[in-house]
Amino acid sequence: MKRTDINAIEQLLSRLPVKLKKYFANQLLGQINAQADTLIETARPHPLCLHCGNEHPVKWGHSGGLQRYRCHNPVCHKTFNTFRWRHRFLASAAKTNANALSGIIEVDETWFLESCKGKRRLTHRMARKRGGQGSKKKKADKVQVVIVRDRNGHISDLVGPMLSKSAVHAFLKPIIDHDSILCSDGHSWYKTFSAEHDIAHHRLITLDHQRVIGREYHIQNVNGYISRLKGWIARFRGVGTAYLPN
Repeated sequence: MKRTDINAIEQLLSRLPVKLKKYFANQLLGQINAQADTLIETARPHPLCLHCGNEHPVKWGHSGGLQRYRCHNPVCHKTFNTFRWRHRFLASAAKTNANALSGIIEVDETWFLESCKGKRRLTHRMARKRGGQGSKKKKADKVQVVIVRDRNGHISDLVGPMLSKSAVHAFLKPIIDHDSILCSDGHSWYKTFSAEHDIAHHRLITLDHQRVIGREYHIQNVNGYISRLKGWIARFRGVGTAYLPN
């Protein structure tokens, strides 16, 4: 598809009501998931057992709409489905997260509730009941995420329980073009990074009610992306922190 056609589709979608945007987003997500499942099913005629590596597991019903398998090895006999393979594909894609960004670049941080889905024992805190939200005041209950996005839609992110200045600087250095213009909130991470690497920088200080500098320097695009991301993740009723980078 030509770039002009893609631009025309983007302009058309931008004019649609929110409900229609959500409808098309759900339709696309369903098609992507279906194609991913088909790819996983057909990639290997005889999938290997994820636990012992034995060949020729047998089909063992369905779970959540996904085909389940049972290992034919009498010592193993464990079951598994394509959900595990999906995580492996996502983990592989996450390794290419360091996208090069250029032009006007927006950066902001957000927080996700820590989730220990899949763990049988917790040692650092009490287990929450289903739907528990944790403490809004304790940062230890949350995972911090830095998201960087340029005006061309290229995105990179950094996930960490408690990020530091050195970690953020190391993350930004290979992806921020020297001739770019960085727009951020008032966090000192971005101020020191821009000063050290001689990058033009505009700080949007919320306390000063400064949301836009000039007409084009703001962080509204990355904030909008964060809002959509959280809305999309909400349908999974919490994503395990171990899988959040994926």
